[in-house]
Amino acid sequence: MRLARFFLLMCILAPATALGSAGVPLTLGGITLGQDISEYAGICLQGTDSVLRGEPHLNEVNIDPARVPGIINGKIAYANCGQKGKIVRVKFRFSCPERSLFEMLRNRYKKRFGTPAEWRGDPFKNVLSWKWSLEDNAGNRISLVLSHTRDEDYNTLNAVKMTLRSLWEEAHACMRAKSDAYEKRTTEMLRKANQIDLDLFTPK
Repeated sequence: MRLARFFLLMCILAPATALGSAGVPLTLGGITLGQDISEYAGICLQGTDSVLRGEPHLNEVNIDPARVPGIINGKIAYANCGQKGKIVRVKFRFSCPERSLFEMLRNRYKKRFGTPAEWRGDPFKNVLSWKWSLEDNAGNRISLVLSHTRDEDYNTLNAVKMTLRSLWEEAHACMRAKSDAYEKRTTEMLRKANQIDLDLFTPK
């Protein structure tokens, strides 16, 4: 009984979203979107820093979970074009996998930010996922996604992702304007996808 109470307490103490001064939430787990990645060098695993595949306007670095209580892993994505180094997105996977944590955070988010804009789960309830889309008068746009997932082996996890969409789009536009290579790379990826032998990758 004591162990169960301790486990539930750890779930309740998981990091929560804080309101930013601009009127939208900007801080999650102690990390503030729009700030420079260098301010969080002490909690990042520098050897993991790399350009994101599929999002070449962003770099992503892993967070040392020992430095952020309540998580099993986390990632910070930051712009490498335009406002270089500015944090665009933060993602956390909580060490507590219980659905009760998901429900507690969902209720807290709903109370603070209103009804979610979009359901992103599946009809079988293996994935429970809600998205909030928030915007302030300064033009800051935030995407906040809270998820609880269960795989075929009944492993469960809780995760949250927050993105400063206005900054994401700025970095994306910078990359597109900077070079035709972005468009060429995207076109080449689509061309290669169309050349894949689908029969080869169909289980037999």
